[in-house]
Amino acid sequence: MLKGAMNLLKPLISARWICKRECLERALAEPVVMEDGVVYLTGIPEYAVRLGKAGLPCIFADVGQGAKVSGVDLILCMEEDQQEPDEELLAKVWQRHYHLPWLIAETERLYIRESVLEDLPFFLQMYEEEKGNPDVVPLAEDAAKELESYIRYRYPFYGYGIWSLADKKTGVVLGRAGFQEYGDQTELAYLIGKAYRRQGYAKEAAGAILEFGKRELLLERVCFRTSPGNRASIRLGESLGLIRAG
Repeated sequence: MLKGAMNLLKPLISARWICKRECLERALAEPVVMEDGVVYLTGIPEYAVRLGKAGLPCIFADVGQGAKVSGVDLILCMEEDQQEPDEELLAKVWQRHYHLPWLIAETERLYIRESVLEDLPFFLQMYEEEKGNPDVVPLAEDAAKELESYIRYRYPFYGYGIWSLADKKTGVVLGRAGFQEYGDQTELAYLIGKAYRRQGYAKEAAGAILEFGKRELLLERVCFRTSPGNRASIRLGESLGLIRAG
């Protein structure tokens, strides 16, 4: 299992409220570490800023103050009678703070997750095999820098992107798939390593990704492009119920 993909299965994360100055000082004097599985919550702007500056996982619970708070992991608009965020949100904030990948979807055979730097050797091999393929945009010359930037900025800002497809039993990465921009549209894109083709992985991953897009991203329309001679991709699009536009 990849070191960067350790915490895929919704870890149990607890919220620790910071409502008093002595609690704040204790948190700063004895800061939590990743293994503690803790995210701080506070509704006091000053406390949130100090926790953020200390590099601690922190959610600022805004209950209508409209305060300008920076440096925290999340600003959450909450109702006055709301106790705390749900477990899934806490887990996502904790994972993002410690640069751990989010699990996007799970199928019978695959984990669809955010990419990690440890995936790069497979990507290099996969894209090398696709040289000259008009349907595949090659990696940048500095592929490591490109992937690092993609992980650091793309996923947190957009909440989606091109993800890694990993075998559930072995953890081996066998492809990539997800959403990207094409003009003013959202495009479904995929690439499966040559050794793993004709085994139904593309359809399995694409179906789960389209469902995620509809449920979580509220996408009403997705485009899917391929060259006229790519019969495998054309058949995939048809099997997914996509309508040929030209």
